[in-house]
Amino acid sequence: MKKTKIIIICIIGLIINSTTIYCQTKDKLDFIDKSGKGFTKIPMIIKKNSPLIEVKLDTNKMFLLVDIGGFASLNLDTSVVSKCAYNILVDSTTSKNYKGETIEINYFTIPELIVGDFHFSNFKAKCGKQKNKTGYIGLSFFSNFKVLFDYKNSNLYLIHDSIPQEFDINTWKKVSFNYNKFGISSTVNIDGKEYSFFWDTGASFSLLKPEFADKNKILKRGNFDFYSPQTISLNSNTYKFDLLIMDFKFPPFDGVIGHNFFSNKIIFIDFEKQLIYIKE
Repeated sequence: MKKTKIIIICIIGLIINSTTIYCQTKDKLDFIDKSGKGFTKIPMIIKKNSPLIEVKLDTNKMFLLVDIGGFASLNLDTSVVSKCAYNILVDSTTSKNYKGETIEINYFTIPELIVGDFHFSNFKAKCGKQKNKTGYIGLSFFSNFKVLFDYKNSNLYLIHDSIPQEFDINTWKKVSFNYNKFGISSTVNIDGKEYSFFWDTGASFSLLKPEFADKNKILKRGNFDFYSPQTISLNSNTYKFDLLIMDFKFPPFDGVIGHNFFSNKIIFIDFEKQLIYIKE
């Protein structure tokens, strides 16, 4: 098997893994900020086109996927919960995966969760089968803060007060987004036509459903199709990046903005104003 084909298969596996939990309810989180700055800076590790950060669950340290495409605050693989000796609570809920299949989600409580300098007590989390065998921190967690992804320097900032002085976001490009029960999405103009795209740091590549791709602009790479539009615009800001052609049922959008967009930028998300600020 050629190296290119292996890489693409890995990409698809990671994309599928990132799109697992939707239609949830946003969680309101209480925490103690021990930074004294109003924000905390957390190193990110980029592994297989996916951002990971280290968190501490009581005395258990682990790296979790940073996934604004997954709606849960924190979702661990059931085997990790068992290994850490947490008790799964009797209540449970159901959700849908990218295929539209119904899956069961259970809950457990973490006495102390530490993310950077932020400390959370009696943190209610979810657990279920995770393809990456560990888990992720998702949108219901991050939406409690302003979030800055500094991919250029491999750092993540959680901000509840002032933005770090080195980032002048007022000079950056702005993109509006909608925040609903499925996640955050923006209108994307591709070669003159408008589509709804879902923002997903957990997706290792950007996606487009096959029915929206211009066959004359499809590039074959191994057994997979990539769409290379002439222009992709977000709020009149023009970008150039490829889209992997892939059919998916959930979330209910036309495409996904994934890692190949985020990877060379600094991106600030203001959930209150529903704006994304972008610096290249």
